Amino acid sequence: MVCREARWNGHGMDKISTYRFTLRELVIFGLAFMTPVAPALVYGDALAHSNGAPGSSYIIAFVVILFTAQSYGKLSRNFGGSVYVYVRDGINRYVGFFAGWASYFFYITATAAAFSIGARLAGDIFPAIPYLVWTLLFAVVSAAAVFMGARVTAMANSIIVSLMVAIVAIYILVCVFAAERGTGLGELISTVPLKATDANLGVYVAGGGFACFTFLGFTSITTLSEEAQNSKKNVGRAMILVCAVAGALFFLQTYVSGLIWPEYSELQNIDDALFAVASKAGGPPMVYLYTAAILLAAFSVGIAGQTAAYKTARSMRKNNALPKVAGSAPSLWHTNPVPDMLMVSAAVIAFALSDSLSALSLPGLVKFLGFFCFALVNLSVIIHFYFKRNGKNIFTALLFPAVGFFSSLCLLVNAEPADLARGALILVIGSFLFIPDVYRTIKKRYSRNGECGDRSDHGEAPRKESSK
Repeated sequence: MVCREARWNGHGMDKISTYRFTLRELVIFGLAFMTPVAPALVYGDALAHSNGAPGSSYIIAFVVILFTAQSYGKLSRNFGGSVYVYVRDGINRYVGFFAGWASYFFYITATAAAFSIGARLAGDIFPAIPYLVWTLLFAVVSAAAVFMGARVTAMANSIIVSLMVAIVAIYILVCVFAAERGTGLGELISTVPLKATDANLGVYVAGGGFACFTFLGFTSITTLSEEAQNSKKNVGRAMILVCAVAGALFFLQTYVSGLIWPEYSELQNIDDALFAVASKAGGPPMVYLYTAAILLAAFSVGIAGQTAAYKTARSMRKNNALPKVAGSAPSLWHTNPVPDMLMVSAAVIAFALSDSLSALSLPGLVKFLGFFCFALVNLSVIIHFYFKRNGKNIFTALLFPAVGFFSSLCLLVNAEPADLARGALILVIGSFLFIPDVYRTIKKRYSRNGECGDRSDHGEAPRKESSK
């Protein structure tokens, strides 16, 4: 059942009625953030690091991601909420804060990276319009869609994702027809796109690390838990489904690309590898069409990413994990969505501008924050279900999340030193916001113990707290 949409009346969201995302809309939301054309962003790196076998890299990435998706699904069925809630309830609220803080900046930096890529491509097509204008356009339009409510968000995502999937389907068909006409390998069934020139496990794993980057966005679905129909079942199902659908789209794109251009060493610019393949298979029209898909992706990531960041911030603020800022209760910050939305949009624009000035490498920072959250979520499953609850199912409570944890940890520690430093800096900044909460907790415990001590000194028994 789809209920009426929540409305903001200037004094807060109307809590009487809310829009509920269906399973299909949850999957589309995840695809909007992951984007069906994501391989265009990492295809060159995956191609080079896997020695010409990006198809195999995506198979490895998909298998690895499934273990983490299983952990997310298990936690969503028991806790609901987002990454912050999963880790807070799975481990403790201290670790949960850093998981929520990292996921908040993951959504912001991933959105900023999409804006940066879109603004550069749009600038190449329309050089008279500066980078800043394109960045502001992406930010304002997507933020407006988010602010207009869940119904508009779902509708916009459905339209944009449908267009992107249609363009990807056209690209795959164009490559298939080109291969049949003798372009590239001149055949449709081949192991060349799957086999590295210097085959060893390390090569495939290296390529898989870049491929995993394109799967990070499936976690955005968790931020819609409060607005989802039958959330304890549908959120977990949606994450598995979006990984399967995206994995199929990613693999098919990389496989047919390998058929068209099997010798990656002949590529003049490895960063634009997929555009070179598109040009070889379908000429300039295919290049323009694929470019249009990436520009659409900037809007879809903007809508989904800002929604996820906004909801993460409000969830943490509602649980007093972030300061109220706007004064005493009832705080305007808790009832008015504008401040959080403005903060998210401002942060996205700031990161996008930093990337344009080469002051920040956004993709590396996105990977650090994403895999950091992955590691904590998998660890939460192990601690909560295996150790705290003495889980009898050793596979889902220990072995599967352990594979996900160590895979995420390996990808995390193998990041560039500069990305590790930037990610650590974001966590350190978050710790300053968390210190007051720790101080209040220690003060409360100290006061309680002191009160009990004073009563004992006067011969009065300490009061027992009510079981209620």
